[in-house]
Amino acid sequence: ILHRYFCTDQPDGTLCGETDAICSSNSCVGQTCKSSKLGANEGCAVDNDCVEGSCGYESFSLASSTVCCASGASTGANVTSSFGRPIGYRYFCTDQPDGTLCGETDAICSSNSCVGQTCKSSKLGANEGCAVDNDC
Repeated sequence: ILHRYFCTDQPDGTLCGETDAICSSNSCVGQTCKSSKLGANEGCAVDNDCVEGSCGYESFSLASSTVCCASGASTGANVTSSFGRPIGYRYFCTDQPDGTLCGETDAICSSNSCVGQTCKSSKLGANEGCAVDNDC
């Protein structure tokens, strides 16, 4: 195991990777010491950038931005292209309002109901038409 040691109490602008302890502000954001962490809905690259500790896609769309999750939490899901090809595992902010794209991932929605790939207030009832089992 290789151990590396870094000076601490470094000023804003110093490169820090993802190690808060290097910075005098204790805020390593975007791999650079900053005066503070990013707040809810601000663009981020990794969890460590955020004051709430969670960075994820705004909705179940890779076209959406990665932001610091207002809920302070994210959930992971496998993502496929529109052609069914696997893209990989991605993280999405949780506690999203109705109308947010959610794929088939209930945990993205504040209602815990992803229906028709969109957060809804509840699942479909008996005898209502559905596209996938998760809608019901």
